[in-house]
Amino acid sequence: MMNLKEMTVTEAVRTAKEFSGKTKKEIADHLGISRGVITRYLQEDDDYSPRMGIIPDLCHALENDILLQWLEVRIRKDRERQKEKMLLHVEKMEKALMGVKALLASKEEISAEDEEELHDLLDKMERECQRLNLLLPGARYYGVSGEKSGDRAEGTKRQIRHERKG
Repeated sequence: MMNLKEMTVTEAVRTAKEFSGKTKKEIADHLGISRGVITRYLQEDDDYSPRMGIIPDLCHALENDILLQWLEVRIRKDRERQKEKMLLHVEKMEKALMGVKALLASKEEISAEDEEELHDLLDKMERECQRLNLLLPGARYYGVSGEKSGDRAEGTKRQIRHERKG
């Protein structure tokens, strides 16, 4: 049985070709492309691979759906990886929020140093929130245009220092 989850695109194309029993020439003629292109699809040391738009035609030429099955497995694998990344960002946000909670709970008055630490923790949460947002389908970016979150954090720190001096 083939392990589609671990296959590269080249291995998937080779498997589909072997399963079909077709020659490179037959496949190329069916697709209306050169045999050299098919050869490149099958070479391990070549990063050249079929573009997404040709996969259905390639499956038709090979008279099997192995490449479509491979794509489906890859999509599921990518979604799993995406979910893991999202959970990691949530864990980082949770850790920063717990730091905010602990700091606020332990102090009767918030000093300037505490305030700076709170800003740092909130900036971490904001960055993780933005990273999580970018992983979502239809991601939107809510940041200040032309400014990265870290730049805003540095600006906040400078502003706090300036206010203390003034």
